[in-house]
Amino acid sequence: MRVASADDLKRWAAFLDLCAMLAPKARGAVPSRDDKDWELIVRFASEHMASPAVWRAVEGDAAAPEEVKAYFLAIHDMNARRNQMILEGLEELLARFDEFRIKCVLLKGGASVASGLYDDPAERMLTDIDVLVATEQIKEAETALRSNGYKDATPIQAGPRRWFMPPRHHLPPLVPPTGGFSIELHTSLVASKQFESLLPPAAILERAFVLQWNGRSIFVPHPTDFLIHNIVHSQLHHELFSCGMIGLRQTRELAMLVASHCDDVDWIDVERRFSTAGYGEVLAEQAVYSQALMGVAFPVGEHDTQKAMDRLRTGIMNSRQNSDADFAARPHIGDVLAKLARIYIRGFVRDPKLAINLLNPFWWPERIRGIRALLKHGNSTQ
Repeated sequence: MRVASADDLKRWAAFLDLCAMLAPKARGAVPSRDDKDWELIVRFASEHMASPAVWRAVEGDAAAPEEVKAYFLAIHDMNARRNQMILEGLEELLARFDEFRIKCVLLKGGASVASGLYDDPAERMLTDIDVLVATEQIKEAETALRSNGYKDATPIQAGPRRWFMPPRHHLPPLVPPTGGFSIELHTSLVASKQFESLLPPAAILERAFVLQWNGRSIFVPHPTDFLIHNIVHSQLHHELFSCGMIGLRQTRELAMLVASHCDDVDWIDVERRFSTAGYGEVLAEQAVYSQALMGVAFPVGEHDTQKAMDRLRTGIMNSRQNSDADFAARPHIGDVLAKLARIYIRGFVRDPKLAINLLNPFWWPERIRGIRALLKHGNSTQ
């Protein structure tokens, strides 16, 4: 492990501060930070797609700069409106499936919000709607949507020199006539066969919980499957475990799930599945992070807390996508965040679909820097 520099330690401290703000029971004081540290917090929140959830922590804190509060409030409110649009789309999807008598199980963010895991649904960024459908009904489900005007999503180039493999666990995304989000019809919860023993689709469909949502019966995964899917999706499917990293949005949601449904989870089955598949260490690390970062303990076997936290700290230090020195050297974050909030609020009023830009975490640091350059240029010419 390389020796940590002063910038590394500042980066790690800002990451821990953000975790404290996102902890499920977090309320009250936010650590007093100077502009540079607040900028790192803003940056981490954006990269981890957790910005809407920070508003709760900063709104009543006298130490938080007003510009920071305005920024996170703007993100929260725009996400609330976008989520409302997506949830209206979910109601339409469920109505169509009821007509065709198709059973579907909500997955990921849609399941979390619809099941009431969040007391404030605007805290959870939704990128799309994911549903699990039995293999024998998948074509009928696709027909039900296409007959209602749903079309193939327009491919979006996420970056240069990036190639995409067609997924094997869900159909190509479909977009409703109004646009703004997509729907993925899954036949499996995982893309790789090596993870199927952790999340067998037929069993998940069979033991799914039925709940009432907006006067309609919906199905969500059993808490045991919900917990395992969260870990597998972020740590194995997205390979965060291999680089010693976590996604704070997923880590927070995992802690919230355990805090709300610990007694409903079959912990013996959880440990058995991870151990049998050869991923016991992955589960152990997530238990460490949930307790150390979010204050929620898992009742699973022993784990090496120091080793897990050292690995995460190294991952955070090595995850720089831009020069921290260049990023931290830019002044006047208050003006930037206030202006950024005003720009997006006005833009959202003109075009509500603009909020979809919030869902690309790589855009926000560039946006902040771009606005800074604009302000600097404007000030120099006045």
